Amino acid sequence: MARALGDPTYDAYLRRRLHHAIEVAGSTGARVVLATLPYNRHGERPDGGLLPEDEPTRVTAWNRLLREVAAHHAGVAVLDLGHRITPENRYTDLAGGYLMRTDGLHLAPTACAVGRAPALPAADRAGPAVTDPVRASLVLAPSVV
Repeated sequence: MARALGDPTYDAYLRRRLHHAIEVAGSTGARVVLATLPYNRHGERPDGGLLPEDEPTRVTAWNRLLREVAAHHAGVAVLDLGHRITPENRYTDLAGGYLMRTDGLHLAPTACAVGRAPALPAADRAGPAVTDPVRASLVLAPSVV
C-alpha cells in the first residue's frame, strides 16, 4: 500500500524523522532553522496533470507538519522560504518582480538573494550563534516528500 502525506501512518513516520533530524542537528548546540517548501512545477504527467510532489495540497500539508514539529523544539526557527518564493501559495516563476525559477524547481540566482534576506532573522530567533562551522547546522525540508 502506497503512503502519502495525509495518511496518519505516514505523517507519524515523517514527524518521527523530523524530530530526530532536529535533535541530531542541534545536538552540539547549533542553531536549527527549518525551511518551508515552495510550490513547484517539476513537469506534467502524460495526462497533463500535476506530478504528486507538485500538488499544492501536498506542499501545504508538508509545511503544516514542519511547523507543527518545529513548535515542539525550543529554539528551532522556521524560515518561511516557501512563502517568500511562492507568495500566493501556488507555483509561479516570478514573485515580487524577481525571477524565482527558470525550470519549475531550482532557484534562479535572484531567488537565492531574495530567499537569503529572511534567513538571518530566522537564524537569530533560533538561538545564539555557533561560531565553530563544524557545529553549525541548517536543516532544510526535502524537495519531494
